[in-house]
Amino acid sequence: MGITEGIINELKRIVGESNIITDEVELTVYEADGSFVYTAKPDVVVFPRSAEEVAKVVRVAWENRIPIVGRGSGTSLSGGALPIEGGIVVSLARMNRVLELDIENETATVEAGVINLWVSDALAKLNYQYPIDLGYYFPADPGSQRVATIGGNISHNAGGVKCFKYGVTVNNVRGLKVVLPNGEIRFFGGKVIENPGYDIVGIISGSEGTMAIVTEAVLRIVSNYESVKTILAAFNSIEDAGTAVSRIISTGIRPVALEFMDKIAVNAIEAGPWGGGLPTDAEAILLIDVEGSEPGTSAEANRIIEILKSSGAYMVKLARDRAEANKWWGAILTGFFVVGLAYVFNYSGMAYSLAYASSLVGLIFVIISPFLGFIGAALSGSNTASNTLFGALQAAVGKLLGLPVPLLPAANSVGSELGKPVAPQTVSVGVSTTPYVRKEGIIVRRNLPWAIMYVFYLIFIISLYAFVFPWAMPKI
Repeated sequence: MGITEGIINELKRIVGESNIITDEVELTVYEADGSFVYTAKPDVVVFPRSAEEVAKVVRVAWENRIPIVGRGSGTSLSGGALPIEGGIVVSLARMNRVLELDIENETATVEAGVINLWVSDALAKLNYQYPIDLGYYFPADPGSQRVATIGGNISHNAGGVKCFKYGVTVNNVRGLKVVLPNGEIRFFGGKVIENPGYDIVGIISGSEGTMAIVTEAVLRIVSNYESVKTILAAFNSIEDAGTAVSRIISTGIRPVALEFMDKIAVNAIEAGPWGGGLPTDAEAILLIDVEGSEPGTSAEANRIIEILKSSGAYMVKLARDRAEANKWWGAILTGFFVVGLAYVFNYSGMAYSLAYASSLVGLIFVIISPFLGFIGAALSGSNTASNTLFGALQAAVGKLLGLPVPLLPAANSVGSELGKPVAPQTVSVGVSTTPYVRKEGIIVRRNLPWAIMYVFYLIFIISLYAFVFPWAMPKI
């Protein structure tokens, strides 16, 4: 059953007028996740502010056989937040309260829309009873922790650099309040480490919203340690780095983090503005943290350094202080964004590295490509509502970023009426002018002339980006 005006009104009664989106333009924001590769637009987005409101929305969807998808910040790369059949997207972004910090039971109870890093930030602000107390933090720390929500982390069972010691998200969740597909609210687990019966928390974690919508979570928190040592090692082969990892584990040493990165990923990070001084000539690097008492971490760090050198590391560095360690880790944590950007460009089949070759070349293309685009338009002989200038530009941008086309109002011609909206229609040459059609692409009738214009505008967009933001173009 489709979403009727009556259903929209019912949803408005549940969440309020200000907590629902039905506008076509605004819905575009919710048609992609962090990969920007695949898109699927919902029919409506709602922003409940409580588990009870989520349950009522789900009940409406259940009774009317409408597809429903839960969403956090939309940073996932797996498509779990994409409404591939339209329907309702339930955004938990406004359910963002830290409900309880229970130090005695080492738990934090939060709503699903809380950003991962907010949990540790809230714990850092507590006034602890004794000066010796070093504080607590939430150990599940995926690369997107600055923007990803707890609900999304649970739905995807996100990992993180500390998962070597503390496990992935499911190992740091003790209880869940969820809404089942029929709109029923249930609570599973609790504050204790182990609960009798089936491990429902484990089943829901990683199910990407197919089992239930998470609305609240009881999280495990761990204490900070007196000392943390960070070691960076560079290798001439991936095999040597793998051997070093195996040898470290076989000694019984349990690092809190043991991160591997190959040359492609390191170069992509160091080419951008977030570089941390990682060795770009290495075929592989390892970044290792050990924590504990000062004598204990020093002894473990020295033993790990010996193993790294004997395993073929040509460079081993012990961070001088936490500032240097944070610089290394900060660079690695940007890998989520940098590699995602490179993936978007590579997926689109664009030779962006050519545009990056020099800012001068980018500037030249920025100057001449509009004129060459007009030449292509003239050769195509099109002066219809396809809007030979804006239509091609919109198609290029849409193809580049996976956005809907047209992005701007259609126009009657390249002449004096440029930019004026026209009624939706299909034309013989150009881009469909149907508002907000996704992935329409080019309707080619005169292949060569139109292809010329399309190519030049594609070059224009890429070159403009390379010229204005040359530092942001990954060198891969």
